Amino acid sequence: MSETSFKDAEAFLEDLGVERRPIAVELPDDDDQAAGGDGDTTDTTATTAESGDPADQPPLDEATADAVATIRRITAAASASEGRVRRKLEQRDLPAPVVDAALRRARDERLLDDDALAAALVAEWRAKGHAPRRLRADLRKREFDEGVVERAVAVAEDDEPMAAAFALAKDRAAKLQHVEPDTAFRRVVDYLARRGHGDGIARKAARDAVYDDRERERTAGL
Repeated sequence: MSETSFKDAEAFLEDLGVERRPIAVELPDDDDQAAGGDGDTTDTTATTAESGDPADQPPLDEATADAVATIRRITAAASASEGRVRRKLEQRDLPAPVVDAALRRARDERLLDDDALAAALVAEWRAKGHAPRRLRADLRKREFDEGVVERAVAVAEDDEPMAAAFALAKDRAAKLQHVEPDTAFRRVVDYLARRGHGDGIARKAARDAVYDDRERERTAGL
């Protein structure tokens, strides 16, 4: 075999008049190498497919693309449950397959995430003293699926209901010190009831917060 058969590949291409251009290779930084030093690209591909970037998603037909654009507008000002978004799309007389496809894309793009949204709402409402019964009612009003409702409220089921009600009642009673005790008691009971606490628990917590606290203050002042 002649030496020309082993000729440098780039020189050979140059002889043929083919322009040589440098090949840009993006190397991973040290952190990437530490995270996946074996060079396997399988996990990277999977992550890209699930990244939620619209550019990574397959193209949509015009009707579905329009429906996804509508979802973006609906969720731009405030997050919404998938049930509420579905209802708004159906009110536009869109075919069911288009609605389903648009909702799937919205989930892929993280425009919709019912579990995360419901969990955030429950955390906010629990901080305001809302009991599980009220939490369920408010989530259903926002048109969350029943399974999402139960998963979100489950974290509140572990709370000691009497302790939670008393903390709320005590805070409310402190703002009613200027009110006659019986009136304050009724207002605190109503306040707890509106937040989903049962009548028995609400009355006991209100009694402890209003009458007992005032009696302790009166005794301390003697």
